[in-house]
Amino acid sequence: MPVKLSNETVQLMRTLYEDNAQIKYVAAVLEVSIPTVHAYRMAWRAGYNSPTEYTRNKLLARGFDSFATYQNYLAMQKGETKFSYDKRMARKRSKRKLNKAFSYSLKKVFESNGLKPTALAREIGISQTTIASYIRGESIPSPDNFQKLRKALKLNYETIDDLL
Repeated sequence: MPVKLSNETVQLMRTLYEDNAQIKYVAAVLEVSIPTVHAYRMAWRAGYNSPTEYTRNKLLARGFDSFATYQNYLAMQKGETKFSYDKRMARKRSKRKLNKAFSYSLKKVFESNGLKPTALAREIGISQTTIASYIRGESIPSPDNFQKLRKALKLNYETIDDLL
């Protein structure tokens, strides 16, 4: 899940951008990813305040009414259906370090507590499919779902840090 940058971080990034600092330097100083710095620079060059605003307007200019229709277009460009495109992107996400770490940790908790994913899903009101996608590493929980998981599994933050 992307981390929202603070206004101070964005301001400092903007200042460094205006001073023509190198992308790698800015990323290292602000402890953000290089693609994040690049996305902000592209947005600022085009006259927008954020990458989200830039992407939204770029898609509208190209005739797409939403990001979902753009994803459908990308899927068709590769000769895929939307379903197969979504599956391919899920496989790609499952290779991320954070997804792998969370998946591994969740499996470890299930093994140590003797829990079944279906019972947990019923207990906290999240679909079995969603729990399965966490276990496979295809996605990580939203903040709300993370809190539900944490409470149901009786984990404190120190335990979570140890697992990761």
